Amino acid sequence: MTDHPIRIHGLNLSPPCRIVMIFCKLHNIPYELVVVDLTKGEHKSPEFLAINPYGQVPAITHGSFSLGECGAIIYYLAEAFHTDSQWFPSNPQLRAIINSSLHWHHTNTMKALTPYLFEKIVGPRFFGRPQITVEKEAEVTANLDAFLRRIDTIFESGVYIARTSSPTIADILLFSYLSQLEMENFDFGPYKSVRKWYGEIDSIPAVREVHEPLRQFIQNVS
Repeated sequence: MTDHPIRIHGLNLSPPCRIVMIFCKLHNIPYELVVVDLTKGEHKSPEFLAINPYGQVPAITHGSFSLGECGAIIYYLAEAFHTDSQWFPSNPQLRAIINSSLHWHHTNTMKALTPYLFEKIVGPRFFGRPQITVEKEAEVTANLDAFLRRIDTIFESGVYIARTSSPTIADILLFSYLSQLEMENFDFGPYKSVRKWYGEIDSIPAVREVHEPLRQFIQNVS
């Protein structure tokens, strides 16, 4: 199967799509990005639902095989291409620890970040939603602050988000979501360890390359 090309169905502006793209670049897995325009509802089209019945990006096709959900995709790519690196080691215990962190993000990173981004930035700016109320802004800001302070404490102890001694794909995932905050030039200053970690992950060539379209988009709409 490794001789079949990987097709990533999604778009550069989607954090989970960027995670899969970065994983491929870190492990020299060739891929083709097949753009799915969410604004046109292409993720709900019969063609896309045949690939991922959940109707979400990213999804991959690999020969006749298709799969959705970035965490599951990463695991599949690691197995299919026999990757073994610091990003997602083949050691079962280390891989389990990283998988635990990937699952943790669903109920922690997403819970804190998504309301802040959608209610305050994305909804009003791109989807015509009303401007956020003062009360709601205070709520989502407090939740994001609590989350950032929590991970700041983790980084202060000298480990990465999966409690490993070197960065892993879990750090790439966290970075890809937090990078959405660049849409409002978010100040990480109060979170010194997060700010240092953010700069370190951002310096990885594959990360910078995949995030460049997001930054170009932000410049164009600013």
